Amino acid sequence: MSRHLLIVTGYPGSGKSYTTAVILRAFPQFRPLSYDDIKEEWFDRECFDNEEEKRAVREHRLQAFYEQLDGRMKQGEDLLIEYPFCRKHVPALKKLIDSNRYTPVT
Repeated sequence: MSRHLLIVTGYPGSGKSYTTAVILRAFPQFRPLSYDDIKEEWFDRECFDNEEEKRAVREHRLQAFYEQLDGRMKQGEDLLIEYPFCRKHVPALKKLIDSNRYTPVT
């Protein structure tokens, strides 16, 4: 059985959330996971006073996103992630996709 990962990516304010909502109406079998939702949760919970602390919070929330994605993949769900893609994240995302045998579509 093929597992699918739809990746909706783009710059902040480019319409990722809107596009995600449209896709989910057409394909309700996909379970959404939003990086921005995790980011907001972390920013509500964690504080930072300088750029170094902000960078540490950013790394923790990215790790939390990958952990949630991995957990959902292990359950075998078809997933749709809303994700502000950055090329430096490719290796970690590719590792999750390959190890969980998902077919990615952007």
